[in-house]
Order: sequence, then structure tokens, then C-alpha cells
Amino acid sequence: AAVIPVTNVQDVQYFGDVEIGTPGQKFTVIFDTGSSNLWVPSKKCLDTKSCSRPNSFDPKKSSTYHEDNNAFSIQYGSGAVSGSFDKDSVTLAGLTAKDVVFGLVDTEQGFGQSSFDGLLGMGFPSLSTNGVKTVLTSFIEQGLIPKHSFAFFLTERPNRAGSEITLGEVDPKRYLGDFHYVNLLQENYWTI
Repeated sequence: AAVIPVTNVQDVQYFGDVEIGTPGQKFTVIFDTGSSNLWVPSKKCLDTKSCSRPNSFDPKKSSTYHEDNNAFSIQYGSGAVSGSFDKDSVTLAGLTAKDVVFGLVDTEQGFGQSSFDGLLGMGFPSLSTNGVKTVLTSFIEQGLIPKHSFAFFLTERPNRAGSEITLGEVDPKRYLGDFHYVNLLQENYWTI
């Protein structure tokens, strides 16, 4: 199984690691089920102090980076980011997908100081800004995970080790009983 260890922060934010580029540049991201894009700060963003993240992506240090210059802007409840969508290899749980669309942020507003670098949206493709292919879609199309699903296992108390995300399936060791499926009203915000 493809398992990503995550840090459960107060049952509200879930941090984990993603690597972008070749060789991989490591980032701590929020795994967000209410959006569908991956973004991290660009080197320019930190150099100009337009971002307050701990780390930034340097395209010059990746041999697989492709500049697309597809400008984007995303407004979240807690802040906003803008920059360009480009492509590079993305590694999650030891699995690497090629030519994945991700956002290189040039400016951010409203997030304040934090220990995370960026965000990985796990929502439906219908929520993807500019209609770009989602990370999970790239992983499925490249045969890295079996289906467009994921499962969170969270520790009983926040801020404890042991939380994780399983990609493409559900770990049978993490639940008892059977699933009861419920139709969504729309394939967007998991509304039932």
C-alpha cells in the first residue's frame, strides 16, 4: 500500500511530505480535501519575501522541470496564492509520477507564519483551478495507484504520531465492519 505518514494538527490540518523534481526537493504540505491543486512557494517568492513559508522550489535544481507559465490565482478561506502552473516529477509514499502539474507560488496573502510549505489538494477534478490535471489523476493514469481514492487514519488525539493517508485503496487493518456507500449530490465538496 502507498502510505503517507501525516501529522494531525488539532484534527484540522494534516501535514505530510511530498517531493517535487529530480532530485526531489522535499516539502511539508497540507493535504486538503476541499481543493484540488498542488502548490509550493517559488524561490522568487521567498527571495522577495512575498511568502512566509519555510522552503521554496528551485527549478534550476531539477532536471525534469518543465515551465508552462500557466498563470493561476486561488482564493482559500484563510488566504490567497498566485503564480504559475508548471510540470515536474512528484513523489508521494515512495511513488514518483512524471510531468505532474503543480503551482509555483510567487505571492501569498493571509496565511501568516506556519510550519507548512504548501498544499496538496485531494478534491475532485471539478474543483481544480484552470482545469489542470490533479495529482491523484496523474498517479492513476501512470498506474501508480489502483483507483481515485484515499483514506485518512487519524490518531485518537491530535498531535500524536501514527496518523497516515493511504492512496488508491483502504488499509483493511485500519477499520472493522463493512462500508456503506452514499451518493454525493455533486462531485465537488463531498456533499451528501
